[in-house]
Amino acid sequence: MVVRRRHRPPHLPGVVISFNSAGIYLGQAIGAGLGGVLLDAISATQLCYVGAGIAVLAAALHLFIIRTPATPAALDEVARTRG
Repeated sequence: MVVRRRHRPPHLPGVVISFNSAGIYLGQAIGAGLGGVLLDAISATQLCYVGAGIAVLAAALHLFIIRTPATPAALDEVARTRG
């Protein structure tokens, strides 16, 4: 009998955490820069509408991203490389 775990931790958790942190900092930098440029061009009220539009786009992107499950062969390969 083969028991498969639904979630296996990544092989390099430190790398995963560093990519996550880098993405957060990159998003903050882009958001601050874009907000400053837009605030010079439009009013603060209109900037709220731009932010709401970006939030709706992010939510739609989140809903439409399909995460494909790992195949049993891929899970076995990961298990073999871990020793």
